[in-house]
Amino acid sequence: MTRRCPWKKRSTPPPAAVPPASRRPTSFVRGEHEFHIVGYNARAALANNAHYSILSGAFKVGGHNWALDCSFHDDGHLASIALLLLTAYITDDAVVAKASLKIEDPLGRWPAAVWESDEAYTFHVWSGNSWQLSQAGRSWTLPVPEAFRGHESRYVQDDHLTILCTVEVLRAEEEEESAIAEDMQKLLFLLSEPKSTTPACMLPDVTFVVEQAEIQAHRLVLAMRSPVFAAELLGDMREGTTRHVMVEDMSASTFRAMLRFIYTDELPIKGKTTNERGCKQKCAARRRVDMALDLLVAADRYDLEKLRLMCEKILSESIDTASVIPTLMAVLGRHSCRQLEASCIEYLASDANVYANIKATEEYKELEDSCCSFLANVMDKVATSGVEDMTLAPPPNIVSHLEQLLVSEKGADVTFLVENKEIHAHSLVIATRSPALYTMVLATNQEEYIVPVWGMRVEVFKAVLRFIYTDELPPFEEIALAAGHGVTTIAQDMLVAASRFHLDRMKDKCETMVGECVSERNVVIMLRLACRHNCKKLEDYCMKFN
Repeated sequence: MTRRCPWKKRSTPPPAAVPPASRRPTSFVRGEHEFHIVGYNARAALANNAHYSILSGAFKVGGHNWALDCSFHDDGHLASIALLLLTAYITDDAVVAKASLKIEDPLGRWPAAVWESDEAYTFHVWSGNSWQLSQAGRSWTLPVPEAFRGHESRYVQDDHLTILCTVEVLRAEEEEESAIAEDMQKLLFLLSEPKSTTPACMLPDVTFVVEQAEIQAHRLVLAMRSPVFAAELLGDMREGTTRHVMVEDMSASTFRAMLRFIYTDELPIKGKTTNERGCKQKCAARRRVDMALDLLVAADRYDLEKLRLMCEKILSESIDTASVIPTLMAVLGRHSCRQLEASCIEYLASDANVYANIKATEEYKELEDSCCSFLANVMDKVATSGVEDMTLAPPPNIVSHLEQLLVSEKGADVTFLVENKEIHAHSLVIATRSPALYTMVLATNQEEYIVPVWGMRVEVFKAVLRFIYTDELPPFEEIALAAGHGVTTIAQDMLVAASRFHLDRMKDKCETMVGECVSERNVVIMLRLACRHNCKKLEDYCMKFN
């Protein structure tokens, strides 16, 4: 008996294994699946004089569902292992993947039987103007590892065989954060060039006075990104109510550069260039180090962990005889900069000539006259130097901070009423990310500032808010479970909500999910839904579904 996928009745010639060209940056997303075949010998015996296959459970890699289909010769030996692409509704022309197989001896007596693809394979699921749901187009036959052939007994223990399949799926680099970053940059531009049509909630509401320069910003954005700013601007401190905040011991240029990072997650320091030579290159490197030092101090002051790590990386890669002492002076004693301090100490202790060259610098001579205790401290650390690897893993970014803001409800100034339940949010985020939803806020009685949302399940609205704050949707199964309805119903509701609030990126995601739910029983309903909300791909899919 052969287990078949729903589309196996159709067939087309197998596609060429050539990856398509891509206009967007791509990378492979990796995942693994262990296929445990219990009763292996008994199942293999069923292939006597007939084709027989065993289908694994579905697993997910790279946003697609996959399965393994093990086929047997009529003599009961494993013939091939096919990788099946199960995802029914796919918006891309093709899916490109690599694969490898590994079968180990459970007792460790023999080397593992291994096979891996030399090149990527292309699953053609879209051809011309029609959807190809063929088994041939969605099946990639993988050879059985050579070491396994003729030696099955080595790898089958207690009538149990385990096949480890690794799948790597080529995906265009996600732009999940690009829309968030773009919207946050709009707020940054408003600091210097506010427009007459800008909603009041999007205008800057706090001014910092730095070196007699007035620099405007949004309290909510700063508080979301920095716990220090959160305490100052949204807490009980005096700055929480005043519109002007004095900043001492920091230059205006450094404060502006820090603000740029807060709004964009980008380091406002130009990278190294190769077209500059001699004196110009040295001057550029010096400016780069100086700015990194200033921003490091600012990051430490306002607890901007990601900015601090980025600056530490620049400084640790730039340590030389000219920069090591200024860097040490900036970080010595700062608990959060221990790794950079250790890198400087390691550099000083690396060679006697290095330390001799440093002692000859003007900075060192000045320190001998003014900061003897500092040098003594440095020398103690040099004598007992030992350095751990630099931690480069970035901490939370803008998206995760927005998600934390939504969960905490800190600074929330608008309340939505959905199915008699209150949901709190922030008008600045709503106005920036969904003007259509903010229009509903403006139309509400300003005294109460409670916005009723009719004709929508509360679980669906919460998912909409999560997308507005993060550009991500929770699993539809999770929403369906909370709402007490099926995934198909929730997928349709989500598509309607995305269309209602003009959230095009969310609409694309929901259109794909609705396409997964199309069946012979509901195809007419789905077609009407697609036409009503101008979902062209879903409409085309439904028209050709049979």
